[in-house]
Amino acid sequence: MNKNISHSNNLNNLNLIINSDTYKLAHEDISLLSRNEMRGVRMLLEITKPDLILEENKILSTIIIFGGASIAEKSNTKKRIENIKELIKKNQK
Repeated sequence: MNKNISHSNNLNNLNLIINSDTYKLAHEDISLLSRNEMRGVRMLLEITKPDLILEENKILSTIIIFGGASIAEKSNTKKRIENIKELIKKNQK
């Protein structure tokens, strides 16, 4: 009977070890990666991920545009262009 208890204990201990966070690989341990001490590692991952994706897709450079855009009606745009042309003519003198 002692042998069975010992074997059962060993299996229980093995399961506790395998299921423990300390047994996980570092990249699979979310609680480890979430720690304040790992902030630098997380930042490196955030920087490296898009670089790798750009490299895999042979993208050499990108442009980042901040702000918004709107599409104006053609008639309004033409009026604005004419007004600007008039201002340029007046300021050339």
